[in-house]
Amino acid sequence: MKDYDRIIFVDSDDTARSVMAAALMKKQDLLSEPQIFSRGLVVLFPAPVNQKVVAIMASHDLDVTDHQASQLSPEDVTARTLILVMEESQRNKVSELLSGPAELYTISEFTGFSGDIEPLFGAELSEYGKCYELLNELVRIAAARINEEEEN
Repeated sequence: MKDYDRIIFVDSDDTARSVMAAALMKKQDLLSEPQIFSRGLVVLFPAPVNQKVVAIMASHDLDVTDHQASQLSPEDVTARTLILVMEESQRNKVSELLSGPAELYTISEFTGFSGDIEPLFGAELSEYGKCYELLNELVRIAAARINEEEEN
């Protein structure tokens, strides 16, 4: 039985993919009530969410306008934290930063798929929409796995 007290989605700068994933997870019906965050690996200042993300999320009745980018730090992680990153290279960086936490996966790996969730820098709005759809499905599967692990 795994019971997470925190779920952290990690991206490069915490202004796009991780923000979408965290907002989507907050809408899932989880058996427990973990804290859900998004964090970045390189956050120089508390930047706002990418405006294309704001638009895509608003089109799905999700408001992320209050989010400010935050750097991932060891203080964010407890013994019962699940960390889901967007890319394999990010998983390696997080592992180095946090001395290899046990519950660290790419979101694809955690949900039984392969491949990275590609960065959106400079992408058209339609690409942000496709990323939203992909993350929506992966987060739904991740929530089901979290609930199943908690029940067993």
